[in-house]
Amino acid sequence: MAEVAVTWEEALTLALGLGPLEVEIYRMLMQKGSTRAGAICENLHREMSTVHRSLHKGMAAGVVLREKKTYRRGGYYYVYDAVERDKVAKRAREAIAVWQKGAGAALDKFAKG
Repeated sequence: MAEVAVTWEEALTLALGLGPLEVEIYRMLMQKGSTRAGAICENLHREMSTVHRSLHKGMAAGVVLREKKTYRRGGYYYVYDAVERDKVAKRAREAIAVWQKGAGAALDKFAKG
């Protein structure tokens, strides 16, 4: 069987269920570091609600971190950051291994008819 070239973006999409915007946000956070949601909106030309949905999806997938910051005079805001590449790669490999095991079992059942 021929080897298939897969980008890291495609691997994260398939392994962790990320969409193109989540991958784009993760890439931006890797480059810029801690960033507020409003700055992400401006950089990616997206609506706040869209960015918030993608940030929450990224957090659930384990690729985005959120930290609560407090203003001196009261109130708070959040900044978002990328999870370290090695941790994301490990998480993706684990997800692929789980999928591979399940797919193998399904194919065994299929082969037996």
